[in-house]
Amino acid sequence: MPRPATNDPSNLPRVPNPTSDPVREAEIVAEFIARLDYLKKSYQFSRKIPSDNVAFNNSLVRLRRGMRRKRKASSPGERLHYEIEMVISHHARLFAKQDGCELDGRHIRKGSERALELLNPRRGRPDDQYLELHVQGLVALIQEFAGVRVLARRDRNSVYEPHFAQGVSSIIALVFEDPSEGVTNTKLVGIVRKTRLNYANRPLRFLDLFPGYGATTTKDGELDLRPGLRLEHFEPNIPIYCP
Repeated sequence: MPRPATNDPSNLPRVPNPTSDPVREAEIVAEFIARLDYLKKSYQFSRKIPSDNVAFNNSLVRLRRGMRRKRKASSPGERLHYEIEMVISHHARLFAKQDGCELDGRHIRKGSERALELLNPRRGRPDDQYLELHVQGLVALIQEFAGVRVLARRDRNSVYEPHFAQGVSSIIALVFEDPSEGVTNTKLVGIVRKTRLNYANRPLRFLDLFPGYGATTTKDGELDLRPGLRLEHFEPNIPIYCP
């Protein structure tokens, strides 16, 4: 009997759908290779971006402490982590728009309160968030183009030995496994299992995870996204300092 289709994304084909048209087959293969190349370069680039969980968590502590302070601090202190600033800036602008007035300190304070509700201290290795996103992207890519599930198990013959099923699923380890960087087969299997659980009965699409794929830069330096997407506006962070 076939295995029950549990924990599968809603857009996963029930069976592979190969084409008999050699021209169309070549187009599909070329697009798969292009997306895989984009994903690998994106992952390599993301690992070069400074991602310090300690700095993020310290900024979160300073912000929470500053919001509780009754008296004005004698010095402005250090600037908050850029990702925390981004959340505060976004929500502060939304609150100002709701009030129909110019952005001021009241909105920044409300944005800070909202950020504290949304953000939590980060655990684990700093690069884990990038690894998880790109593994999800490769799972989506394989399932969309091959029409088969990416399968992984935690055990083999009653021995704890996480592994991927033979076939296209093994591509995950070939692309990402790097024990010297802490990216082990065990970790990758865990991410795939988590992805299947989180996207059960939900669509898992490569282009949703990587909206920048297919974008180009105009001669004026503007970002031109692929057809169907448009960058409406760009919001720079509001510099926020906290002792």
